[in-house]
Amino acid sequence: MHDDRQQRLRDKIGADARVSVLADLPGGRLVIEIPVNLIMTHPELRKLRGGDDIDAKLLTDSVKRTGRDTLYPISLLAQEDEQEEIVFYCGDGAQRLKALVANGADKTAAQVILRWRDDRDAMEDCLTANVARYSWTDADIFSVIRSGKMPSAKLKEITGFSDSTLERYEAVAPHEWLTKMVDQK
Repeated sequence: MHDDRQQRLRDKIGADARVSVLADLPGGRLVIEIPVNLIMTHPELRKLRGGDDIDAKLLTDSVKRTGRDTLYPISLLAQEDEQEEIVFYCGDGAQRLKALVANGADKTAAQVILRWRDDRDAMEDCLTANVARYSWTDADIFSVIRSGKMPSAKLKEITGFSDSTLERYEAVAPHEWLTKMVDQK
């Protein structure tokens, strides 16, 4: 079931000449073909991982070998800017985006997650997916805590941390100099 906001966003994306709608999927997802240069980095969503020094060499090589596109689509947060134009932000897939750019890709298929109302919604879903896929570093956890976008109870639920473990992370997180020491352990 689509809410009115999702339907308006779906219609607006469908009328956007910069992208092509490929499929409307269950779960509030819209698959589009989008120029790679339209995919922006959201200042809050980039905090999902502990740093910006994403090493995408292996993925870049894979994309080059497999036809200059990624096997899994990038997940996008779509929001209107002040001029009511849709801005597409990379929610999940920063390495895939980096690999596409490195290979000179013009366009890619991506999925817009229409149910994401804002960066908090996107962060929660992306964090849940990333915790299931990757071993998270202390830097990743500190970064999410410092963002202030994830309530402690939700972070505890997603990571499975005990109260005491999360309290220790939260005590150290505001002190970036200390978190760097923890990362070097």
